[in-house]
Amino acid sequence: MLERHNYRGVGEFEPQESVLLTWPSCKYVYPGYDWESVAVEIVRELQAVVKVHIQVDFRTPDEISGILKEGGVSLDNVEFVKFTSDFIDVPKTQQEAYDMNYEVSYFRDYGAEVVMDDEGNRANVEFDQAWFMLAGSTRYDRAAALQLAAQRWHAELVGIDRHITSMFTSEGGDRELNGDGVFMGVARTEIEKRNPQYTKEEVEREYSRLFNVKKFVWLPDGSYDDEDYAMGAIPGPDGKYNAYRSQTANGHVDEIARFVSADTILLAEVTEEEAEKEELARLNKERLDAAYDVIKAATDVHGNPFRIVRMPVPETIYVDFDMDVDSVVGTAWADVKKQKTLTDGSPVPKGVVKFLPALSYCNFLITNQLVLAQKYYSDGMPLSVKEKDEQAKKVLEQCFPDRKVVQINTLALNLNGGGIHCFTRHIPASRRRG
Repeated sequence: MLERHNYRGVGEFEPQESVLLTWPSCKYVYPGYDWESVAVEIVRELQAVVKVHIQVDFRTPDEISGILKEGGVSLDNVEFVKFTSDFIDVPKTQQEAYDMNYEVSYFRDYGAEVVMDDEGNRANVEFDQAWFMLAGSTRYDRAAALQLAAQRWHAELVGIDRHITSMFTSEGGDRELNGDGVFMGVARTEIEKRNPQYTKEEVEREYSRLFNVKKFVWLPDGSYDDEDYAMGAIPGPDGKYNAYRSQTANGHVDEIARFVSADTILLAEVTEEEAEKEELARLNKERLDAAYDVIKAATDVHGNPFRIVRMPVPETIYVDFDMDVDSVVGTAWADVKKQKTLTDGSPVPKGVVKFLPALSYCNFLITNQLVLAQKYYSDGMPLSVKEKDEQAKKVLEQCFPDRKVVQINTLALNLNGGGIHCFTRHIPASRRRG
């Protein structure tokens, strides 16, 4: 029999003990797009309200300390840590990480997934594999084993030594929990893409066991922008299919919908006007409208409907990349470029190509007294970008009246396929419930 327990999934809006992030492996994602400066701003804001663990990976603590001090960031609430494993060699260089197919940047997806009982005891939920790029592999494959080791390391770093295991495939950005028995995820992602060998009923039964879930809110699909980046062209600025996704999570719910409290769901929205003007917006509107219909019909464990708050989507921003330039984004496409065709049969693009970063106002981090959010405007951009940023901030301020909302320009981070939420993994504080 599978292990039964009385631990529950914890809402991100509940008190937190710490936040973990991995320091960027390089300064620039692409010339002019400074990934490291984004990390500096994230640490600056987080360390004021929560303990920050920085996984040092391929930079030394002294190097990172110098960068943070130069940026005027206090290190009083910062601790440098190093992922180690006693059963499998950890990559020592970025090239080794690429060779092992080991992703080190996004602990949201394979960091500790902490559940808690009413007495404040905590445990870590382990899935068979914790990263979507390893579809079809198991914990016995090297890259998946590395990620499982990283999750255990993270749990034990924060004093959690009980592990609840599952044979299912899932990663952190796949799921949202309201802390009171409700799970929200994307059906096509969590069932069809991650666990196609299981039925919907089997997936629900397993997640009910792992998180003590009583109700599920299954959104039909993720955003169009967040489909597999190697599956083919997407609409470009002229509406023609001549652009590409820079890198994606392939269907994460935290790109489009979030629990901001136990009874409130924030959902991205594309307006009719936007859909009429832009093909990419039209494609996203179809998916987001379908998600709205599902949420509107859903209820919590007490039978009450959820309050729905709509969040604008960012103005579309395309970035030109030369496919021959050696960069982080280029590396994301490295295996694809070795092939003659993409997964849809179209040729691999060459030369200068327009890429769409992983843009989202929903990919924010909720932590103690703070919501750390994304923005995109910089000098020279259309003012409509700035207006959207301001609208998004107002929505978050309405959702979190007791928290400070701080926006950071995350375009460089988004070019590498993730956002603030992807880049961080929070640990809930141990506390008695009730």
